[in-house]
Amino acid sequence: MTSTSQAGQDLFAYALSGKIRWGGFVDLGCNDATFHSNSAGLEAYGWVGVLADIIPCAAGRGSPFVCCDATNPNPSLLSLYATLPPVLGYLSVDCDEATLGALTAFPHDKVICQSITVEHDRYHRGDGMRDAIRQFLFARGYDLVCSDVIADGYGEFEDWWAHPDWSSKGMRDMMRCQSKRGLDIVK
Repeated sequence: MTSTSQAGQDLFAYALSGKIRWGGFVDLGCNDATFHSNSAGLEAYGWVGVLADIIPCAAGRGSPFVCCDATNPNPSLLSLYATLPPVLGYLSVDCDEATLGALTAFPHDKVICQSITVEHDRYHRGDGMRDAIRQFLFARGYDLVCSDVIADGYGEFEDWWAHPDWSSKGMRDMMRCQSKRGLDIVK
């Protein structure tokens, strides 16, 4: 699989899936269709998903795109959420200051995610959003595999998570780290 993401987020999801050729994803804050896309590489490999962003930006992708505020999903996004399987391969949440709201608006009561990458931008927002995201995901049983992942030129900007019931403990332990460059994690 060829990565299109900024820091290897798609490779993290792919590894935790067991390197399957099919899978599902939701990419909240998908931004550009391919540049630094956390899901375009997975899609090119055969995965299908849902793309959402507050600005219309995902032209040319095969998965359905919804232009909306992911913190307050519109009927189109809610209808796509209703079609998700009970176990989803990957959730990417990269909505800048709205990341926590988008994460909490996702239907976690109906869908478990094998892997989640979530932007907290600790390098310039401090610990507040990061700590609230962690509290939310720990309460839902997720395992913080890679904390404070570093992006070149930015600093600590994301946490990478996995659900222990739907991912290999050996793979999670092999990748487990703190304050490490994302592309070094997924080598």
